[in-house]
Amino acid sequence: MKRNDALLIQDETSREWSKVLTDWLRDTGFNVQPSNRKTLPQTLLSKPDFVVVLDANVLMIGEVKVVHHTFPNTPIVFATGSLTAAIAKEAVDAGATVVVSRESAVEACRNLWNVLGDTAQRRESFPLRTINEDLVEKFHSPTTGRLDARPISKAFGLSLAALAKSIGLTPSALTKRPRAMAAQEGLRELEFSWAVLVRMLGNEDLTRAWLNAGHPDLDGRPPLDLITRGSARDLANYLRSALVGETT
Repeated sequence: MKRNDALLIQDETSREWSKVLTDWLRDTGFNVQPSNRKTLPQTLLSKPDFVVVLDANVLMIGEVKVVHHTFPNTPIVFATGSLTAAIAKEAVDAGATVVVSRESAVEACRNLWNVLGDTAQRRESFPLRTINEDLVEKFHSPTTGRLDARPISKAFGLSLAALAKSIGLTPSALTKRPRAMAAQEGLRELEFSWAVLVRMLGNEDLTRAWLNAGHPDLDGRPPLDLITRGSARDLANYLRSALVGETT
């Protein structure tokens, strides 16, 4: 079986952090391809299995966008020495899977890779698993394949008006066109969240209970508040962070 390929993009990083991360990647079984802002186009000629942007700053958001656009299903860890809410949001919006402090990079990579597993091995053993695992069949139209807001709102126990607000649409627009293209990105975030929770908790009843129960990470508020007070992406990002042990 071939080794996995990791792309390590670094800019102005110390040798210490680079060496620690490189050693972990190699010990885990990766072929490590170093890169920087200048050499990135050449290193993206072949698909990596894992990407780490180390000592990242706001100037490297563009690199995240390029990698995510080129290989949208490849996990990207954005590890920065100046972690702020603004940088974290920009990085996630650009396509980063998780944003962590530089000091937490190795732990975050380890946890994320433990969740994802050896992708090459999983494709050989379960060729459809990585395609299907975050899809919820009943959320999709059987004719167009698009996500439909109505079964999603029912699953989460939300009105169409509340769901519309969480994905940046007006209630009237979503009611008239529950499968609209403009709704697909936001509905996909909800589908991802639902699939992850059902997989982790085991069934839909426990998922609904978890969504509506107070949670210590959220000052006692239920996770559903992340949707109703914020957006569909807020819950999805919370779960992405939780998968790698970076919830706050």
